[in-house]
Amino acid sequence: DYCKELDKNGQSFMLSGILGEHNRGIRWELIDKLIVDGYNYKILDCNYEKVARIKKIKNSSEIIIMNY
Repeated sequence: DYCKELDKNGQSFMLSGILGEHNRGIRWELIDKLIVDGYNYKILDCNYEKVARIKKIKNSSEIIIMNY
């Protein structure tokens, strides 16, 4: 709702997160909702091998969502 309010008031926002399942298989519903609502987004393929806490998760898709 906060992102929608910013957009409605003519303010820009950019939000980043992990696309798909993360954090023990839980999806970030905010990301899914903003995509469905039609906001612009860019998907980045990242390699977190050196900094990942869970070593078996090396590649993930990071997403940036913006209203501009």
